[in-house]
Amino acid sequence: MVLLGQILSFVCGGILWIYFVGMLMDWMGSIIGFFLGLLFSPGVVIFPVIYWLFEGVWPSSGYFMLFGLGWLGIILTYSGGKLSGEI
Repeated sequence: MVLLGQILSFVCGGILWIYFVGMLMDWMGSIIGFFLGLLFSPGVVIFPVIYWLFEGVWPSSGYFMLFGLGWLGIILTYSGGKLSGEI
């Protein structure tokens, strides 16, 4: 269960980061947006608010679903570690 949770967290986190960098590259140009994406990470509340200010709409429900799946992976990792005595 620990491995499943870690894989779920890393995959969802990677997809969310790619989405974040893609939006920055779209708004600020390819080079500047990419380097800003490397320096900053998407926040729980910050990125959707910034997206809303620039685009005028909230991010799609897929963004929030991936975010929730990432947290589910974290919970699975933690609970699996507690059950197996690793934590």
